[in-house]
Amino acid sequence: MSNFKRFSSRAVGIFSFFASTSLVFANPAQAVSIDLGSFTRVGDVDAIGNQANISTASSTFQDDFPQAAGRFNYTGNNPVAAGNPLETAVGLNPGDLDNDLFNAAFEGSAITSNLNVRKGDRLIFDWNFLTNDTFDDYAFFVANGVVTRLADVSNANNASSFFNSETGTATFNYTFANTGNYQVGIGVVDIGDFNGTSALEISNAQTEPVPEPLTILGTGVAAGFGVILRRKRSKKQTIS
Repeated sequence: MSNFKRFSSRAVGIFSFFASTSLVFANPAQAVSIDLGSFTRVGDVDAIGNQANISTASSTFQDDFPQAAGRFNYTGNNPVAAGNPLETAVGLNPGDLDNDLFNAAFEGSAITSNLNVRKGDRLIFDWNFLTNDTFDDYAFFVANGVVTRLADVSNANNASSFFNSETGTATFNYTFANTGNYQVGIGVVDIGDFNGTSALEISNAQTEPVPEPLTILGTGVAAGFGVILRRKRSKKQTIS
């Protein structure tokens, strides 16, 4: 009898320890495809499903957008002027997309939307920046007023079928630092002139939720000690 009591006391103590220090595992999260076609379009944008094509091509200024129309399904819409409305549309202040005082943003296009996220969620998409320009046009990503450059003309070192050069496809990952509503924007901007066309291809856009914590050790320990205690009781009754 005393041996069983001593075992029970030890078991309760060990169980209490493990239950209070349960091991937390990550429950794998499933990525969710984003419908970029539902984003607000600013300027020359063609978007459907989780793909979008964005350009600085302008019929107004007759810049060079050659046979790329076949690849981009060129809609014929003009890019918008930098400042207001371009920066304003993606949650920036006029002038935020300028390189500096002497290299101002002239025009551009973008897509934008508001996303409700949790801390640790990720936004992922593939992108390719293409250009015919020699000025410092660039592609960008914006989240709540903070600009991240994806690439500029100097990074476009690969031959392109429809443009003079392109970066080639790369993957962008953005991790949201806090839970809440984020305005995000993705676009391309023409720096220094209206003449050379630059464009941005977006594909495989998706969000990846932060993994759900899954506590399993406490449950497992409880079940294990339950089995042991039942066996001890059964053994004691048999001996008696």
